[in-house]
Amino acid sequence: MIGMLELLSYSKLSPDQREMLSAARESNRSLLTLIDDILDFSKIEVGKLEIHPEACSVARLVDGVNTTFEHVASGKGLLLTRRHRSRASGRRISSTPRGCARSLTNLVSNAIKFTHAGDGHAGT
Repeated sequence: MIGMLELLSYSKLSPDQREMLSAARESNRSLLTLIDDILDFSKIEVGKLEIHPEACSVARLVDGVNTTFEHVASGKGLLLTRRHRSRASGRRISSTPRGCARSLTNLVSNAIKFTHAGDGHAGT
């Protein structure tokens, strides 16, 4: 799949097709992350998981999760948006390489799954 997406990226594509290709690549990365998570759970069971926190960009994390799920949300008729506070956009946090991404992915996935209409903003 990764190779086919790479080959497709060399084709002449419209802007919409490029956007869909980007979403497919991001979804592919998410699937690989899921496989890595399953392997991590196996390591946990045998007591062999080593945790090494490292710095990651909050803005990059949010953008990546948004790219993964914006088409899923759109398919349900939902609008998925992201907002960065100016203070947070350059901020880095310390986490396991996939820890925060996994948590944010689960939150956004569940939000899309259980939201039937609207844009996800709480009413006043």
